[in-house]
Parts: sequence; C-alpha cells; structure tokens
Amino acid sequence: MVDGDTVFEPDTVRALIQPFADPRVGAISGNTKVANRGGILGAWQHIEYVVGFNLDRRLFDIAECMPTVPGAIGAFRRDALLRVGGVSNDTLAEDTDLTMSLCRDGWRVVYQDNARAWTEAPASLGALWKQRYRWCYGTLQAMWKHRGAVFQGGQAGKLGRLGLGYLLVLQVLLPLFAPIVDVFAIYGLIFLDPVRIALLWLAFLLVQFLMAAYAFRLDKERFGPLWTRSSVPTRSSVASRRAGRLARVRVEEHTVNVRRR
Repeated sequence: MVDGDTVFEPDTVRALIQPFADPRVGAISGNTKVANRGGILGAWQHIEYVVGFNLDRRLFDIAECMPTVPGAIGAFRRDALLRVGGVSNDTLAEDTDLTMSLCRDGWRVVYQDNARAWTEAPASLGALWKQRYRWCYGTLQAMWKHRGAVFQGGQAGKLGRLGLGYLLVLQVLLPLFAPIVDVFAIYGLIFLDPVRIALLWLAFLLVQFLMAAYAFRLDKERFGPLWTRSSVPTRSSVASRRAGRLARVRVEEHTVNVRRR
C-alpha cells in the first residue's frame, strides 16, 4: 500500500516484506518521512512524524498491539486480507480499520523502521486541518467499531486493552484536557507560586525534549529541527526536497493518465 503523494526508496520494498518470513505476520508498517520539511509547518510535521508516529509504532511493535499500518507505506499478506474481507469503507480511516481487523483476526502487525517512504505533507493550515479531521474522526470510528476487542484474547485482546487504551488516553483524552492544563499553569504563574509552577513546567518540557531527541536518534535524524530551522542545505534536506518534487511529478502523471482514460 502506498499513497499517491508518496515515493519509496530503491530498497524499500525489499526491506518492507522481510517480516513476512514469519507466517504469523499479516501486515507490516513502514517508516514514513516528511519530504517537504521547509517552513515552520513542514518542520513541525517532520518532528511529529518522527516523535509522534514512528516512536509510537516502535512501542506498539514491542507490545504487539499495532493499531495502524499507514496508507503511505504498508504491506499486507494476501491471505490475511481475504480473511477479513479486504478494505472496508465503514470509517474515514480505512488503514486503521483494516489494521484493527487483522489484529482481531489473530494476525501480528509489525513495524519495519528501515523501510522508508517519503510523503508530501500538507503545506497549508487548511489542508492540514482537513487531513487531521479525517484522521481523528476516522480513528474514533475505528475504535468504536472494534471496541469488542477489549473482551477478546490473544492478538485481539492486546489490541483492545493496550492499543485502544493507549489511543483513548493519549490521542483522545489528553488532547481534550491539554488546554485545561495550560489554563491552570497560567493561573498558577499569576496567582500561586510562580517559581514552583515554572520549574514544573520546565521539567515537563525537558522530558518532552529528551523523548524527542531519543526518537530522532532512533530514526538517525539530525537534532537541529528540535530547536531551530536550519537554512543551510544538507544532504538529507536536498534529498527530501527531491523526494517531494518526485512525489508531485508522480501525482501529476497519475492525474494525466486518469484523465486520458
């Protein structure tokens, strides 16, 4: 599986299919990289992909509760797809729905970090909002659809009690309550002990920074984007821009071919 705005590296397919040597593996998630990292929005999404997505997938891989094989880069065993009825249109997050169906059917879903794909992330706030609304709403739909996994055993139980629990706490409840925490922090700085509140807040930021640095180290990325946006073109930045241009060219070629048909 690959999105139309995504390109693979020459060795991506070979690296991606290696875990299929294990007959228990039904699907494999690859490592999605942001190609268009220029500008604040692109840099922020680059950090988000490395920290928020790829670090999570490493955790899910260890816990054997992977909830999503991304549409940008994923491989699926044909027999596994046939057993769950293929891709469903019940939700807006078809990739998450399909992955959860595979887990509930007893298949293992793993992460292959050396199978890299370069994707073109949204370049405007409007496009980003539409993408994230679809992701969030679709994920909620998939979680509700597969809520029965909480009471199952085996791979389905791991998805239900670990995977769905993680999504509920960190991707549903935490974003909802985060603004409240910010309001209380501001209130504490003004009306309570500002030194203590500031130290607690700095400690929280330090923990987040260390987690981000660890994620960047695992992905073999430069640490620069964590504190500044470098204007010096490096080999990786040039490669990412080339990947972004190639992705746009392939999308345009695909659009032309469709129109000709």
